[in-house]
Amino acid sequence: MDFAGMSNSDSSICQESINRVESPEVGNHQESRELLNSEAFEEMSKLRRENFNLSLLCHNYRKVFERDCDGTS
Repeated sequence: MDFAGMSNSDSSICQESINRVESPEVGNHQESRELLNSEAFEEMSKLRRENFNLSLLCHNYRKVFERDCDGTS
């Protein structure tokens, strides 16, 4: 690729960036996006499960607290 008008260090930085993006390790942008989306989906699912578990735990503690306050233990 021609980097006319750039210093040698700037053109080598540009070429390194292009090589990194085009390398098989990185793959195309669609694959990267799909990977990020799947990781985000997994993380969101995990957080939803944790939120549900915490909500259930709070609900159970509330029921115990209400029962203890009513004196119907």
